[in-house]
Amino acid sequence: MEALQSSFGDAFATLPLLIMGFIFFLGMLTSNIGLLYLFIGHLVVVPAISFLGNDKGEIFKSGQLDITILFKLLASVLIFFGINFGAGSSSLKKDGEDAAAGFGISGTLIPIILLGLQYAFKRPLFDFINPMHLPFFGISDNKPTPGPGCNILPGTENPYSSPSHWVNHLSFFFGFIMSNAVVVYKEPTPTNPKTADPAADKKRQAGIDIRVGNRKSITITIMILSLIIFGVLLLFRYRKTACENNFWLALVPLIIAYMTGFAFFSLIYTSCGVRPADVLGIVQGLIDTKLIDNPIVCVGST
Repeated sequence: MEALQSSFGDAFATLPLLIMGFIFFLGMLTSNIGLLYLFIGHLVVVPAISFLGNDKGEIFKSGQLDITILFKLLASVLIFFGINFGAGSSSLKKDGEDAAAGFGISGTLIPIILLGLQYAFKRPLFDFINPMHLPFFGISDNKPTPGPGCNILPGTENPYSSPSHWVNHLSFFFGFIMSNAVVVYKEPTPTNPKTADPAADKKRQAGIDIRVGNRKSITITIMILSLIIFGVLLLFRYRKTACENNFWLALVPLIIAYMTGFAFFSLIYTSCGVRPADVLGIVQGLIDTKLIDNPIVCVGST
């Protein structure tokens, strides 16, 4: 029994690594580009989110410029704001180029302002967009005691706790899944060209409605299950370990990580189309209405 509990504990602690490994191998074996994009996001985007949410970005130490911190800070800012404002700009293009351009300008000014505040007050960048740090709320640091079991890499210390790499990886993953499900749910209903046979048209439309209903039912189920599983994992992480800072202090960075995963899929979707990006495997299985409802005869030629 103790061995089983230990195995479950180890699997829970390394869950982000297990998810990343599964995503990589399944993406390679099935040539699913969306899964490979998600794997790259875990490798590049999540560390940027963790850095901006936890590190003070002190580029000067003992009067000397720290090139490593400067590089991490600039790279993290470019990755994070590039994804979020890039996805927002893409979604606004249909409303007009002026709206998209205005959103792009704000994507340049906001990071500069936040970097100036970070340099002046020596606090993590996300603290300046996290209202939970205001004295009005009276939320204090619970002084977590991160140890080797808190980090996703066994035997290493966990440098971040508000939230940790573990929470950021899970938030990003489930945000990506939710965005994927929303996009698949909103896919337009296939058209049903009219023919000279009204009865056949009606039967074909009924078949289309059934298949669209099935698609939407599957995506709604995925949305609900992903929220439930995500909530249960967070509950265990915050209740059963001393690895994380106060949940309410980390709530806004957690939402930011979730929405970054959401925006990352949206950006891939607008750039590559839904079929290459769909990691749920729903859209790849959709067949054109004409191919389903009309018989296809293969005739040999001589």
